Amino acid sequence: MDIGSIFLGFFFGSVAAFFGSWFSHIFSERRHKREEFNKAAAAFRNAFLPEIVYLRYDVGMAKAASTDSNLAQFLKAGLVNRHTEALGIFRAYLSNRQRRNIDKAWQEYQTKADSYKSKPMLAPEKEEVLKMIEAFLDEHALLK
Repeated sequence: MDIGSIFLGFFFGSVAAFFGSWFSHIFSERRHKREEFNKAAAAFRNAFLPEIVYLRYDVGMAKAASTDSNLAQFLKAGLVNRHTEALGIFRAYLSNRQRRNIDKAWQEYQTKADSYKSKPMLAPEKEEVLKMIEAFLDEHALLK
């Protein structure tokens, strides 16, 4: 073995090790970002769980929501606090295009929630609201 072949072997081994560690770093960074996104998506989805559980299973809600007499008041109880806060946190993990899309869907969700002002908390309306919430979450692959 001459010194040139040893040097070439060392050089190519070093280059391969550098690229291997670089690829590993890139993929671990992507995995970490995806994990953070999934945590934020789960927190956003979970902000809607009290309404989903109440509407689907007719299980009692927090005192403020359970005393409301119509669906709009019921939805606003969660919308004003939990839903808006969760949306604000979740938006930080979205691209500009995704932010525009979720903002548009959020406006539609708020408009639909406001349209229930005069409707009482009856089973057909509860089912309709449940479908609205699930459609909003499913549109952004958050229900899964």
